[in-house]
Amino acid sequence: MKTDVRQPARRRRHRSGLTVVALAAAAVAILTASCAGLDDPVVLATPGTDAGPPPPPFTPADAGDAGDAAPELLRCIGTECPFPYASCQAAPNARPPFKCQHDLLTDNENCGACGNPCPAYPEFGVLGRCSDGKCEPQCEGQRRDCNQRPDDGCEVEILFDRDNCGACGNACAEGVRCIEGSCGCPPGKTDCRGACVDTSIDDLNCGACGNFCTPPPDATPPPNMRYGCAGGKCGQLICEAPWRDCNGDLTDGCEVNVEQEIEPGLLDPANCGACGVACAAGEECRRLFDGEITCRCKGQDVMCGYPGNYQCADIASDPKHCGLCNHACPFVDRRGLHQQATCTKGVCGTECEPGWGDCNDNPADGCETNLTYDGANCGACGTRCSTGLGQPCIDGRCLTVECDAGDPVTR
Repeated sequence: MKTDVRQPARRRRHRSGLTVVALAAAAVAILTASCAGLDDPVVLATPGTDAGPPPPPFTPADAGDAGDAAPELLRCIGTECPFPYASCQAAPNARPPFKCQHDLLTDNENCGACGNPCPAYPEFGVLGRCSDGKCEPQCEGQRRDCNQRPDDGCEVEILFDRDNCGACGNACAEGVRCIEGSCGCPPGKTDCRGACVDTSIDDLNCGACGNFCTPPPDATPPPNMRYGCAGGKCGQLICEAPWRDCNGDLTDGCEVNVEQEIEPGLLDPANCGACGVACAAGEECRRLFDGEITCRCKGQDVMCGYPGNYQCADIASDPKHCGLCNHACPFVDRRGLHQQATCTKGVCGTECEPGWGDCNDNPADGCETNLTYDGANCGACGTRCSTGLGQPCIDGRCLTVECDAGDPVTR
């Protein structure tokens, strides 16, 4: 009987394959220990949380397009704060910050370095602002530092300063006042004691500043009219607001009330706020919250408000009029909880502001977690970085570095 010599050969090839696999596994184990920095790990768990078991210490980088010939790079856990991020202690007994929580380029309390706050002098109109890691004085509101002297702060109010009107160095001409940041008044208006008025229709400054109009004695105007300033002259017949002379015949006075409600919330669609302004088919004439009278409210929009102060609202999605008019969703005006109200199909709800999450599922404290630097909730609730190995969360991503010691990046 012949001996089958092929069987031992198959066994030899099988044992050889096992040897290759074992050597590959050993190489990966050595690389893993090197990437994780286990010889001297930086341990900083997320405050108030259990670090828990870390994820694998390295992950494949994006491979890109399938046709690319570039080799696949490995990503390892990063533990050092990349510039400009740092972990700055607020006070000796304060709660430790999240690792790499502070941006030294923009943090007003840690500008350029931990513990370097930008000073502010509100009595001089000066606020401290950290820009590119340097403290720069910032003027408050409409105040400016026009003399470039730090001892008197932001000394100029540019809304009313003739030598610096609207901007430092913008001087008004002789005899011209600075009014609301502009030299003099816009075309059609006249400067009367620091106020810009239209002298063509102003009863107190008719034709010239201080020319006060008085009605002629023993004169009876037509209906809905009075004597006043028109064309810069006193004693002219003018319509009493909100009446208008729409037919061009003064014998019947001003016959159209362009703001009269024909039914609650609806004004005359043929003369919507002015003579001859007609609303298109399917539109209605309404008064909005800011007082504007216009043709509005098509489709789902309905008229909400109260007499004399209406607005158009989509009650299916408006948090101030959710499901029905004047039904405001809760939390619209709550502060410090990082929530915003929502209205979906007429039902109220809430959602977290961008960058915040309700990770403890407790509605009483709102969206309590900052997802941009919380290592236990990095970018989303429950997404944990390897905080036990010192991996921080930066801008909502767990820090990783290239395994060949490249520059820090995040994933």
